[in-house]
Amino acid sequence: MTAMDTRADVDDIVGSGGGMAGWSGDGLVGADEDTLPLTDDTLTAAFTAEGFSLSAKQHPGVVQRCKRLCQTMDLTPAELVRQWSAWQINHQHSGIPTLNALGELESQIKATKVERVKQEATTVDTLFDASFLGAFGVEASTAKAMEQHQQTQLKAKKRERTAPSSAQRMRRARAGGAVGGGATVPMSTSPARAAHPVVTIKPGGSFATRKDAGKAKCTYFPDPQYKAWKPAADRSRIPLQMAVDPHCVRAAYPFMFEKLLDRSEILDDRIETMGNRIVKEFGLLKPKPVAESDGAAAADATEAEAPSLAHVALPVQEEAVIVGRVCCDAAGKARLNAQSVMLEGSRDTSNGARVQLDLSAVRDFSVFPGQIVAAKGTNSTGTFFTPSDTLYPGALAKPASSSPDALREFYFSGADNGTKAIDIFVATGPYSTTENLEYDPLSALVSTIRAESPDVVILLGPFVDSEHPQVKEADLNMTYEEVYDHVVQTCKSLVDDMQHLNIILVPALRDVHHFNIFPQPPLPEVNHDRVFCFSNPAMFQINEILFGISTTDVVKHLGSQVTARHVGEKPDRMGQLVNHLFQQASFYPLYPPEESVNLELTRIDNLTMARRPDVLLVPSDLKQFVKTMHGSVVVNPGRLAKGKTGGTYARLVIHAPNRNDIPEGAAARRKLRHNVPGRTLVEVINV
Repeated sequence: MTAMDTRADVDDIVGSGGGMAGWSGDGLVGADEDTLPLTDDTLTAAFTAEGFSLSAKQHPGVVQRCKRLCQTMDLTPAELVRQWSAWQINHQHSGIPTLNALGELESQIKATKVERVKQEATTVDTLFDASFLGAFGVEASTAKAMEQHQQTQLKAKKRERTAPSSAQRMRRARAGGAVGGGATVPMSTSPARAAHPVVTIKPGGSFATRKDAGKAKCTYFPDPQYKAWKPAADRSRIPLQMAVDPHCVRAAYPFMFEKLLDRSEILDDRIETMGNRIVKEFGLLKPKPVAESDGAAAADATEAEAPSLAHVALPVQEEAVIVGRVCCDAAGKARLNAQSVMLEGSRDTSNGARVQLDLSAVRDFSVFPGQIVAAKGTNSTGTFFTPSDTLYPGALAKPASSSPDALREFYFSGADNGTKAIDIFVATGPYSTTENLEYDPLSALVSTIRAESPDVVILLGPFVDSEHPQVKEADLNMTYEEVYDHVVQTCKSLVDDMQHLNIILVPALRDVHHFNIFPQPPLPEVNHDRVFCFSNPAMFQINEILFGISTTDVVKHLGSQVTARHVGEKPDRMGQLVNHLFQQASFYPLYPPEESVNLELTRIDNLTMARRPDVLLVPSDLKQFVKTMHGSVVVNPGRLAKGKTGGTYARLVIHAPNRNDIPEGAAARRKLRHNVPGRTLVEVINV
């Protein structure tokens, strides 16, 4: 990147759209920088706030030159300081401005403005030139009308650049102003309301004109009686108990301290651990029969003939079993295909060697980089390993289970005798449309929560989306933490008003205010006993029901890397992708990870599914779905906001187990599987 490119980027970031929250000197704290008069005091205060010791007494000539520059270039003091900060970084200048440096800065600002005007004018004039469009059969009058329309749009865009941003309106609303064209964020006037402010935002723009709000996009109900059943708001509630799986990240941890040797040992250990589970699951290393009749001789022969895993890259004429990690034979961004599949063995069995897999004889397979698989076949030359007929793609974790006594205590200890159910809402960010940061979809969801009165609300990040246009362009008048605090205050208001409600917050890698590392630590603790912050990924229990969540879009990432072949009926692709998570017992089995995922391999244990969850939540940009597999309910709730309009959220109603399925007496000693798919209603609903 050239210095000019860098300068342009900085100019775009520090242009007129941004601003400082306020100044700390000369009594200007909290003042609106766009309305401050241009005086010596405001000018020097702006420089002082950014660490430049500019004084009107000591540097009168520089101060007057800065004032003239503001007047001629139509800049506020704060805008001039930002322009100066960018200029002195690009030109390696330190300290306060000098007269010569200000002259160069003025020339740069003029050149930038002229270039922008030329670009806009050239685009319109060239695109709508009558002779240009005439070649395509467009009449001159039509071309002129199109040009005038485009000029009108450009003028409107220029007005938008100078208008207050959504973040500015939100900040002013917190002081008693308006948000979204008239809706207010009421500030408390009594001590009771001061402790629990209620944030209400009126939807505006495209979100307000969305269609089919409240309509179910997809449903799942194993029993017809569940289809029309909805929990009553005044129903009796099941006392809820929360428990976090010990494999989850509990607090922030140091990262970016990995050593290459540590990474290689972790990857090698993953091959051995999962490889042993696969071999045991499918019984791939069965002892060969022994012919000797003598007992001692038979024992020695059995020990000598005990089979073991073969070296992946050594020639072997007889059928052998190998285990390794799938990888691609090409480096960089090359995509895996059936001809480029390599298998890397462990250090113990293969010294980390790799071998090409010849999959021509395998009728059905689905592989991706990082997958641990086993194969049974031959390697006649040491160059290609040819599996006989199948690949063994992983081993499932043990299912979640509970004692009969625990199930009776949860559901059959009161007068309801098993008629209770747990009502859960699940929503995934972003929670604001791309038009603004006013969190209209979140407000709509809050209204639904108040009306439907669920027991648990699970909110998944991103809460302050790094992909939002205003965040990417730094068009904010507050910190990222202040924007996130708006969400926190909304949650606290909900749980204060609804005494039965519990809220769970899980971050995402796109949360610009939080650690961008995976696995991701929990968000900062919220000062409320019914607002819980869990890590990403997370495994936790609500009573006996085990939930697994990863806000990283692993389904989409796997979909871009998987190569598969299927003979006969084509399988469900989404189900196949999710199945890989169960088979690899991992929330993120892909390696190398997708570019946006900063994977911390030293924390790979925090990505492990130690037990098979009853409910697996895999939010994704892909189409929402509800599936059941391996005794689990798998839900992609979609995203609450999609572009300029609303998205979807999920509602799960999990009923009590069948009383007759819970044994008593001696049979009650063994633990029971939860059979959550058989007693759950799921709807994915338009917000």
